[in-house]
Amino acid sequence: MPDCVGTTKALSRNGDLAMKSIGIFHQGALGDFLLSLPAVEGFYHLFGPSYMDFWTKSEYAALFYGKAYAGRFFSPDDSRWAAFHMDDFTAAPALPPGVTQLDAFFLFGQENTKRVADLLSRRLRIPVHWIRSFPNEAAQRSVTETLVDQFHALGWPIPNRPVRVMADPAESLLAEDILRNQGIAGGPFAVVHPGSGSLKKIWPLRNWWSLVRWLRNDVGIPVVLTLGPADAPLHPFAETARGELGAAVASSLPLARLVALLDLAALYVGNDSGITHLAAAVGTPSAAVFGPTAPEIWAPRGRNVQVIRRQWNPENVLHWDAKAADAPDEAAAAFVERALAGESTRHSRDRRRNCGKGETAGKWGQPAAGNADS
Repeated sequence: MPDCVGTTKALSRNGDLAMKSIGIFHQGALGDFLLSLPAVEGFYHLFGPSYMDFWTKSEYAALFYGKAYAGRFFSPDDSRWAAFHMDDFTAAPALPPGVTQLDAFFLFGQENTKRVADLLSRRLRIPVHWIRSFPNEAAQRSVTETLVDQFHALGWPIPNRPVRVMADPAESLLAEDILRNQGIAGGPFAVVHPGSGSLKKIWPLRNWWSLVRWLRNDVGIPVVLTLGPADAPLHPFAETARGELGAAVASSLPLARLVALLDLAALYVGNDSGITHLAAAVGTPSAAVFGPTAPEIWAPRGRNVQVIRRQWNPENVLHWDAKAADAPDEAAAAFVERALAGESTRHSRDRRRNCGKGETAGKWGQPAAGNADS
């Protein structure tokens, strides 16, 4: 039995329902949302609806710059959704805004949202489909493949291609201002994101210190450390790296500006985090360090992505010694050297921007061996 659930009135590519507008409901974190976009965009390429409306976090609108199908964005936290979560569901609760103007609706979520899709289908005269947003750990199948499989099970052979997130040129100018204000103007630079939404996913900070120290002192490349709202425990590390290593720090940037910053970067290194998924989707050569989570399921997709697998004690992730002079992780250093070699070629930036359009951005996508405790 497939995980997906739909109403009996199915959509047909040539069928009886004019596909002009589609609704997508997805409350997930940034990385989860980005992993769903190949399925969403694949559906668009198969059916070609005029637009898609989204019930998701408002800042995710920045991910759709240049996407012709992006319509309106609504809050998934609107109080009118609450009735669809209640046990004493009434026959005719008030509908959330926008849902009556659609030809079909897809609700991405876990088991607790399946009932919401069923109840919504009772109130709408359109197909409503529930899509399991990610697999269980035992499945050993990637999130994106899991989503695409469900569309296939519903009879829609959507393509499974990486999605490219593009930077708004106006935001690129603002990102360049941020760089200039921190002494970075012209030439390649690296973005390093040592944080994650979960402390256990953070590669111990001593590894990040040795990498940033090597990038600054040996490679001689500017480094921008990015921090998000969940990264408060990492501020002492970032400020020490700023003071002792000359790293720039960019904290809690708006998502559109972060897209632009990543697009300008020569390379990116980060943990299993939403920003790592974003860097991969932008097309920047990206190294993703995975520890307790399975990259087979959760890693970002794309030829520009290098997965580095390591093991560590989660109790030691916030420990580092500013006086340490350890060598950087070999796989991370090798990734940096390859990325900079590609950046120095005449075609590198054009190749990167065309990644996913029949060209590749180098020999990425190969997991780095090694499970050493680091």
